[in-house]
Amino acid sequence: MKNLFFIILMSVMLFSCEQDDNSQNNSAGNTNISQQDLNGNWRITYFAEDGKDETFYFSGYTFTFNNNVVSATKGSIVVNGVYSLSGSSSSSGSSSGSKFVITFPETDPWKELNEDWDILENSANKIKLKHISGGNGGTDDLVFEKN
Repeated sequence: MKNLFFIILMSVMLFSCEQDDNSQNNSAGNTNISQQDLNGNWRITYFAEDGKDETFYFSGYTFTFNNNVVSATKGSIVVNGVYSLSGSSSSSGSSSGSKFVITFPETDPWKELNEDWDILENSANKIKLKHISGGNGGTDDLVFEKN
């Protein structure tokens, strides 16, 4: 009887976990990003540093992410950087350290993107990121949308 109860309990738990994982991966609240999610061309539709909208710095640039290299292209201008993905999310959808780390050259305005961004949302066409400064507690927001 104990074995039967244990098998039923484990089956219910496994089924519940599979449902949670699938619903999270299909929702706009997904806080995981894979390389496959980054395929295609992206643009920055919002960038704010300490609440000040500075999106205009990146207007007209197309961003591509491939094998940990990010390229920003605008006409004949190409700026290369690197990125990495780390952490994961819980099955409830809450962030448990999911990060999108971006590093560009240490020149203006590119150095403003050099952060370990918390992944707030990942959908097929939009990625919302936030960075809270450890020094002054300022908040930066970054949104990429697929072209």
